[in-house]
Amino acid sequence: SDLWAAGKKYKIPRRQTANAFMLKALDNVVLDGKLCLILPASALVAPTSKEFLADWLTRVRLEKVINFGDLRKILFNTAKQPCIVVVASLREEKITGMPPGDETFEYWVPKADVSFAFGRLSLHSSDRHVLQTQRLFGDNELLTSLFWGTHRDIATITRLRLCGTFNDLIGSKKRWVSRKGFHRKDLSISDPVESGPLHQLLFLDAKNFKVDGPNLDSQLLRKFPKDIETVARLPEELFSAFKNDPRIVFTDGISKQRSVRAVFSNTPFSFTSSVGAIFGPKNDEPLLRFAAAYLHSRLVQYLLLLTAYQINFERERVTLTNIKELPFVHPDHHEHPERAWEIVREVSDCLVAQEAESEILRCPYNPGICESLIFEYFDLNQIEQERIKEVADRIAPNLQPSSVENIDTTLQHRPNDLQIDGYSKALQAELEHWRDLRKGRGNFSVHVRVPSLGVCGPLGVVRIMLLQESRAVGIEKSDQALDEVLRHIIDNNLLPMQIAGNFYLAADAMVRHDNMFYLVKPLVSRLWLQSEAYRDAEKIVRCVLSAQKQEVQK
Repeated sequence: SDLWAAGKKYKIPRRQTANAFMLKALDNVVLDGKLCLILPASALVAPTSKEFLADWLTRVRLEKVINFGDLRKILFNTAKQPCIVVVASLREEKITGMPPGDETFEYWVPKADVSFAFGRLSLHSSDRHVLQTQRLFGDNELLTSLFWGTHRDIATITRLRLCGTFNDLIGSKKRWVSRKGFHRKDLSISDPVESGPLHQLLFLDAKNFKVDGPNLDSQLLRKFPKDIETVARLPEELFSAFKNDPRIVFTDGISKQRSVRAVFSNTPFSFTSSVGAIFGPKNDEPLLRFAAAYLHSRLVQYLLLLTAYQINFERERVTLTNIKELPFVHPDHHEHPERAWEIVREVSDCLVAQEAESEILRCPYNPGICESLIFEYFDLNQIEQERIKEVADRIAPNLQPSSVENIDTTLQHRPNDLQIDGYSKALQAELEHWRDLRKGRGNFSVHVRVPSLGVCGPLGVVRIMLLQESRAVGIEKSDQALDEVLRHIIDNNLLPMQIAGNFYLAADAMVRHDNMFYLVKPLVSRLWLQSEAYRDAEKIVRCVLSAQKQEVQK
């Protein structure tokens, strides 16, 4: 494949044979034929495939992309990468520039579902997206973000990044410098240098790099190893940084809580190239402490899950590139600089106080202590905060079940009353938000009817009623809820609906009657997340607008 690509002058990312095959397949399909390719997810979704994908889209018209990332360990138990299925057709001729704005494709993101244990895979409405092909042109992060996220999440992340990112601070000739530690050996260097100067410093062994909070545990530092007599190179700027500069040190992996394995320290010590660091001047110590706390927050867990390809699809790894892309704004450039500096100092003081506690009395770090301050710093409203907590607490711990036996995660359980109540309030608030945007009137009553615990394969019914004044949410336990509607839906095999073979579409049913809407949803926890409330509100709005349009046309 390397020789073939070189002969054609194609640039193949990562020497990935699958990408070469995607191009070779174009020579073997007739104009009115179809391409159906089973590929490693990286062929389309990895950041290194951006340019390749943009070029490929000038030759083909996407029809459907099915991302089996959540089933990576179940579909093929020896797979190093998840697979995707791509259905496309050949363009009559290669286009120049972006695809037309009205060109769309379907993006399916099926999740590990209990139905898989019975030989079928159910696709819920929240697992289906219709996207503009144009949006993939030059930026394929969309395929990662919409795997578990929504367009509202993308809007939140975009807004945060527009205020600034770590990349504005980290880099050559910037405020902070990122460096790897020293190399013990380098085949390109025949004349290593003595390690003598490093013996005056303590040493952090990457193999024993344990993280339980944003402060480095001083017990991890040891005397410099005697067996390291020489190192490949020891530039003065690196040795000086080891001795003098406060820093955040990190490794590629993530913690059990799915946060970055990064800690702050102002103690002089050295480390090998398997550890990276962000060094800053001494007067930036409070800001570096704040940044370390931020990296341990649920906000960063949320951001990485929705933007970092490797965390979603390959392995639990965070690179410096991922960190640089995280939103971060210097207090001086903050919309409210005085309050921003106050927050930085408060969080820094909190970390200093914990660091000062004795090893025996020190409690495990609780991210929630600083979390409200971090949320305020990034100007996150209550809805955004609840969504961030939901992703970090409910979705992140349940990614990619390792076997069919482990599919039954909490995301597959029946939602409890607290979760249904949270969904109801979020749905009501979102409908009110749409009402205000559309300059509408009235209020909404949202009630959910759920069957008793003994009912097999239960469905929940959400009733939304338009009111003039009062508004309310509530939960009603009833086995008689909308019996006629449910019986009709089930008798016609609409829940779920067979697409083909053992692939089923578990679509939500929506019924409109006078000034009431009814949504019929399976009582599966992941379908009652607050993100689903946002989607359901949008579906209701689209339904109303579509009906209005049809009335006007009549």
